[in-house]
Amino acid sequence: MKNHYLEDLEGIPGFSDVAEEKMLFQKTESLNLSTNDVVIEIGTLFGRTTSIIAQGLRSNPKYKCNILYAYDSFVCDITSSSANNMLVLAKKGNVVDYIKVIRRVRGKVYKMLDYENVFKHYLKTYDNLCTIKTAKTELTDINPYFSGSIALIRFNISKNYEESKLALFRFLPKTRINTIVIFSDFFNQWSAALVLTVAILVDRGCFTINSSAGSSLICNVIKPADDSDFIYLDLIMQDPDKCINFFESAIKFCKEIKLDQPENQLPKITLAKIQWLYSKERFSGARDTMVEFFKNGKNASLVETLLPPYLDLLGNGFSVTQMYKADKKISIDF
Repeated sequence: MKNHYLEDLEGIPGFSDVAEEKMLFQKTESLNLSTNDVVIEIGTLFGRTTSIIAQGLRSNPKYKCNILYAYDSFVCDITSSSANNMLVLAKKGNVVDYIKVIRRVRGKVYKMLDYENVFKHYLKTYDNLCTIKTAKTELTDINPYFSGSIALIRFNISKNYEESKLALFRFLPKTRINTIVIFSDFFNQWSAALVLTVAILVDRGCFTINSSAGSSLICNVIKPADDSDFIYLDLIMQDPDKCINFFESAIKFCKEIKLDQPENQLPKITLAKIQWLYSKERFSGARDTMVEFFKNGKNASLVETLLPPYLDLLGNGFSVTQMYKADKKISIDF
């Protein structure tokens, strides 16, 4: 079957890989929709994946003018690595002129890059496919302001638990049985908090893991998470001794399904565990994790695959905070 949506993506730059894009289109195209169901994307960037979701909805025979809500802060710190990456994408799409430099005061003055106009620019090409409502909001202020249940939600959010949990705690209760929950960048060396969160909620009986697509994990809701589930999650996330076992749980859960790239995806969970151990100053545990991994002869062939993401961890001191910082301030020449 031809993925006709690809033709409409030309010119919209983004970080999503082909496997995730195909999955997003297929999931939304075949989504079981009721009249009041909504679809949510948190973390849109320039709108490449928003376009795919919109096209999938429009191709869905059960589509009933269901609303797609697109949440993003549409800003990033000018000194962050995210800003560097965003400018590279903007130059690739020839949309640098749509980016603004703004100032924010939070005790001190921050220079921010505002890319909301880039999203609006691309939105013109696909907002006729379905009703799209955008919300410009920080993760700390994010809230579901809609009625109805969530049929599908894509989380493309911070790798910091204290930030990401706000979105999870507020939106997951709005899901229903069989809601599709997509975690972008789950299979990433920096995604320890996300790996732990998902593994704990699967163990709790809120999710079942359905499949993978590139770096994304696709889950189905068994029961919408409630306050007791979030208290349970929060208590475990604050206890390193309890957390550590959930990395192996995540690997076990993922092995029970057919991953599309197991040779690349499962080792990323191991690297995320190493990053997490370093962040908790459990250095000997991080060392032992790597040693145990390579004691398995089957993993010896993965050295070349693991080396670049491992060096990324090493070069940033195994710190998620440092990962978000740029080595130097960005020079803007537009």
